[in-house]
Amino acid sequence: MLRSALYSALLALAGCSAATAHSEPNCDVVPGWEALESVSETHIIAIGELHGTNEIPDLVAGLVCQLSASGNSVKLGLEAADYQSKALNIVSQAPFTMDAVYSAAPEMWDVPDGRGSEAILSLLKSVAAWRSTDRDIEVFAFDHNDTDPRPGLTRDETMALNIDDAATGFDGAVIVLSGNYHTRLKAISGLKVTQSMAGNLTARPVVSLDFRHEGGEAFVTISVNGGDPVTGPYEFSASSGERPAPGTFEMTPFGDDYVGLYNVGPITASPPAFPADSAP
Repeated sequence: MLRSALYSALLALAGCSAATAHSEPNCDVVPGWEALESVSETHIIAIGELHGTNEIPDLVAGLVCQLSASGNSVKLGLEAADYQSKALNIVSQAPFTMDAVYSAAPEMWDVPDGRGSEAILSLLKSVAAWRSTDRDIEVFAFDHNDTDPRPGLTRDETMALNIDDAATGFDGAVIVLSGNYHTRLKAISGLKVTQSMAGNLTARPVVSLDFRHEGGEAFVTISVNGGDPVTGPYEFSASSGERPAPGTFEMTPFGDDYVGLYNVGPITASPPAFPADSAP
């Protein structure tokens, strides 16, 4: 029954197209969202991304928009240090000001790996606008931090505990956006990833979605062939491995790395919302 429900939900999203970069996402971004809604209150929806792109945050914005417009309560989790949760939630509502948003989570905005991109800022700005119309949306941060009082846990274990805390006792939709290494249902053999965030979630079953692409640019910090890390727009080839046609979902067997795959098509780089030389 679970796999059947998820299959129906994901196929219903097959017509989805990402919003234009930096545009205001709208509730038409994800046609067929009602099918995904049917599992949104019983599962954690973990969405994997390549940081520093426009397409996936825009797609997440569409999901949040449609779920909240239907009257669902929504919790949106971002990959920022957990102690910034309260501040990020407070500033993600009207009046939305750049100074307040930066002050709420300077660590997230100052990390040059795409997590503090213009696309993420646009997502939060949209959340603030929707909340001003009395939609029930809450933003929370789930990443670990260096002063975590729970020693001995891996980063992914800490992330999972924070998401579980947000989901426990909550009756609405829980959507988390994270790098796609973390949204795998199991660790990656041969890499220094001994745990997986999604695989450690226990509050609800997990709908883990991996987003593939047709190539393009992402704004990242990357080391090529062991060289010094460089930060900026970087050209990526199309995703390797299984890749559905652009704009469509395909299912992977339940219990493998992901429950579903979605191809956003070409990707475009989203630069930092607060460049180092212009942060408040």
